[in-house]
Amino acid sequence: MSTWSNSPSPIPSWKEEIHSCRRVMAAGLRT
Repeated sequence: MSTWSNSPSPIPSWKEEIHSCRRVMAAGLRT
């Protein structure tokens, strides 16, 4: 969780992580 201390607001941090996970999952399902 080093990004949390680096980022001023942790909210967008986890939001970006969720987007990445969703993208990876979507890509895996498509293929």
